[in-house]
Amino acid sequence: MKSIMQTDLSVCYLCGKHIGTDRDCHHVFEGTANKKKSEEDGMKVYLHHCCHMWLHEHPKTANTLKQRAQRIWERTYGDREAFMKRFGQSYILEDEDG
Repeated sequence: MKSIMQTDLSVCYLCGKHIGTDRDCHHVFEGTANKKKSEEDGMKVYLHHCCHMWLHEHPKTANTLKQRAQRIWERTYGDREAFMKRFGQSYILEDEDG
């Protein structure tokens, strides 16, 4: 499935610059089971290779991406409860909702 988070796959999701041949696919929810679910649900973004490596070294930014992805998933597929059932947890705290 294509990304439901990113419409223009020719630009890096993080830096917004044109992606050449160094394009990486980042599955937002990692781990063996969640990576497959991310692929199935289109929860992935395309990044420059260097931006991809940077993202993996910055957990706060990666968590912000997870929160954004969760909100998109909930608008597309279901509610918070359905998300938690599918991915095992919510990345959005109740006081951060909205």
